[in-house]
Amino acid sequence: MDFDFSDDQQQLRDAVAKWVEKGYGFERRRAITAAGGFSREAYNELAELGLAGLYVSEDDGGLNMGPVEAMVVMEQLGRGMVLEPVAQTLVCSGVISAYGNADVKAAWLPGISSGEKLVVLAHQERRARYRSDVCDTVATACWRWLDAQWHQKRGARR
Repeated sequence: MDFDFSDDQQQLRDAVAKWVEKGYGFERRRAITAAGGFSREAYNELAELGLAGLYVSEDDGGLNMGPVEAMVVMEQLGRGMVLEPVAQTLVCSGVISAYGNADVKAAWLPGISSGEKLVVLAHQERRARYRSDVCDTVATACWRWLDAQWHQKRGARR
């Protein structure tokens, strides 16, 4: 088996490493942290590199790549301690790509790929400091019977 990276994977790695080196220095990261820990401008730059659409099909404006390419990207972003939610975007776009119906894909994937739509996971509470045993989040949903199926009418986080 050949475990070497392909030329495309190497080029992707080099492009991300170059962006991190030139576009995400210590002072920029410090300013982003002080401003709340996220920069829409930096995220848009990553989207321009195609990273927001890494798992999205080419028909929907993405790069149609897979987990090895995501690993290459995340390795380089980790080296630069990049704060923007690229990993969360990959998870969300991967789920939508794999399980979304045609309408959901058409509504979300092109915008995710371009960086216009930002998707993240709501899985932690700031006050809990990453301790799930003190989490106050409660999810509720109302269901209705329609067309011989149960459908979620609305959901809420309290």
